[in-house]
Amino acid sequence: MAAPIVLLTPNLTGHDGISAVARLVVGTFDRVSVVALHERPDLTTFAGATVHGAGGAAARFALATLGAALRGPRATVIVNHVHLAPAALAFAARGGTLVSILHGVEAWTPLTWLQRTALTRSDCLIAVSAFSRDRFRAENPQFAERHVDVCHHGIGPATVPDTPSDQTPAALIVGRMTADERYKGHDALIEIWPAVMAAVPEAVLRIVGDGDDRRRLEQKAAAMGLGEHVVFTGGIDDRALQREYQRATVFTMPSPREGSAWCSWRRCAPPQLHRLPRRRLRDHRRRRHRMAGRAWRSRSPDRASDPHAARSIRERRDGRARPRPLPAVFHRGALSPAAHRADDSVTS
Repeated sequence: MAAPIVLLTPNLTGHDGISAVARLVVGTFDRVSVVALHERPDLTTFAGATVHGAGGAAARFALATLGAALRGPRATVIVNHVHLAPAALAFAARGGTLVSILHGVEAWTPLTWLQRTALTRSDCLIAVSAFSRDRFRAENPQFAERHVDVCHHGIGPATVPDTPSDQTPAALIVGRMTADERYKGHDALIEIWPAVMAAVPEAVLRIVGDGDDRRRLEQKAAAMGLGEHVVFTGGIDDRALQREYQRATVFTMPSPREGSAWCSWRRCAPPQLHRLPRRRLRDHRRRRHRMAGRAWRSRSPDRASDPHAARSIRERRDGRARPRPLPAVFHRGALSPAAHRADDSVTS
C-alpha cells in the first residue's frame, strides 16, 4: 500500500499562488490529507482530500499536524511554505519522507534554526524558479551545494473563449493588497499613471485582488484625481480573471520579490502606451523602489532572464502552450529518500 500523502499549507482555497500550488498537489495524488493553517475549521473535505483547517491558530495547526504524524507513520509530507517546515519534523521522527517547496520572499531570508533543521531533513527541495532557488542559496549558504529541483508553474487550459483585447488601452495587475506586501508595486503603478495618461488619455489601470491595504490604495488614487482611470475589481473567480487577462492590453507585475517566473506581456498595445511609461517607470525605479520599470522593459519573452520562462511565454504567445503536469519529483516513485540523496549536484 502506498504511503499516505500529507500536505502542510497556509491556504488551500484562496486565490493566491500558494493556494493554487496546494490544489495542484491535491489533484496529483489519489489520497491526500491536508493540514491548512488559515482554512476554517468546518472545511473538512476538498476535491476528495481530507482537510484539517486550523482557522489561523498556530496551536491548533500544531496539534493537527502532530495528530496526522501519529496516525500516519512513514507518510510522505509536502510542505508548501518554509515557515511551516518545522511542523514536518514530527513526521521525520516517525520515518516520513519530507518534500519542501520554496516559493518566494519567505525563502529569501536566513532561515531559523528549526527551519534549517527541517529543510536539512527534507528528502527533496523544490523551488518554483531558478531565481528563487538562487536567492534561497545566497541567503542560506548551508544549502549552497544542496540539490534543488526547479518546478516551473504550468499554464492551465483556458475555460472561457479567447476574445480580442478591449478597445480601451488597459494595464492589468493581479495580486494581494496587504500592508506587509507593498513591494508588489501597486503604489508605483498608481504614482506613474498620470504620466501614462499624459501620453494616452484613455488608458486605464485595472487592479485585481483584495486585502487590508486596498482602501488606502483606493483613497490614494482618488486623491490623485485618477477617478475611472484606476479600477479596483476586488477578488474575482478564475473565469472572471481570465476575462480580465483577455481584455487587457498589457499585464504588469512590477514586484522585485516574486518567486515564480514573471514577465510583462503586451497584447495589441499602441506604441505610445509603451514608450513613455517605460521611460517614466525606469526613472521612478531609480528614485523609489528600483522595481517599477522592469515590468515594461521585460515585455519581450526573448529578454526574460529565465530561459524556461521565456519558452513558456513564447509558446503562450504562439498558441502552442499546453498544461504541464507536476514534474517527476511529485510522483510517488520519485519521492523516496534514495532518489534525491543519490545526486547532490547543483542543477539549473
